[in-house]
Amino acid sequence: MKTNWLKCFLAIEKYRSFSEAAESLFLSQSALSKQLKALEDELGVQLFDRSTHTIHLTQAGEKIISPAQRILGEEERMIHNLADLKTIHSNRLSLAAPLGMSYYHITDMVINYELTHPQTIAETHEKEHNVMLHCLNNHIVDFCIGYSDFWTDREQYYIYPLYEDSLVIVMNHSHPFADMEEFQLEESKNVMFCLPREETGFFQLFLELCGHAGFSPRLTLSDVRTSTIKRYISHGMRLTVTSALRAETYFQNPEFKCLPIKGAPTIQLSLATRNEHMRLEQREFISHVQKWYQKKQFTI
Repeated sequence: MKTNWLKCFLAIEKYRSFSEAAESLFLSQSALSKQLKALEDELGVQLFDRSTHTIHLTQAGEKIISPAQRILGEEERMIHNLADLKTIHSNRLSLAAPLGMSYYHITDMVINYELTHPQTIAETHEKEHNVMLHCLNNHIVDFCIGYSDFWTDREQYYIYPLYEDSLVIVMNHSHPFADMEEFQLEESKNVMFCLPREETGFFQLFLELCGHAGFSPRLTLSDVRTSTIKRYISHGMRLTVTSALRAETYFQNPEFKCLPIKGAPTIQLSLATRNEHMRLEQREFISHVQKWYQKKQFTI
């Protein structure tokens, strides 16, 4: 059994779309289908029910999700540990960051770090918040940058606050709500929202805020990326929710209007590392990240 087969299986399970799973793995759809068939032939079972328009896991498929994730996690940790041995005389750091990390100014920060510390290489891994700390625990990465509000068991890590952020609602500039100073949740009961798949933490918090306001927002059943939602909003359709820091970069054109949510709590962009002894380059990296976010003047 090849681990690439398992990666294909998990990608299809995540996206429930052969085209998007293939895109995420930089494969053609035919190559993805061949690898899935090879896995099914090896196991002697069918993993997906493809008889309808929507892809569903079979009972056998449900049973192998956790083992597949464990196998790939062990593979990633093994590769990381061996890489440490191979590069013991060269300084390398690894970082888990949110999907689309450039929108949080993380890419620019890493580039600046490497330019000012040419002896050190900073490797980056884009991850959802719910898997970042798993990577940290298993020594796959040295650091995580993300919203600490979405992390659990934070007390077992060193947490360094970087930037106090907030949730915003994004809409077309011609939307009736665009003239507001703040977005009133109570007035949005009949507004159609579309929430991106890239980061569940933002819209989970949004759903909780709506629940506290006494209603559930109207959501499309679309399972799409932020780039697709951006096109909807540019045509005056849908609203979405994201962080102010991300919106500053991604929804910067005048056709978009971003409104803070009245009464919403702030969210904290933070740096996390394991609660253990740190190498010199790790301490230097922490100092660099803190100074970078302290001196940056974001135009939110």
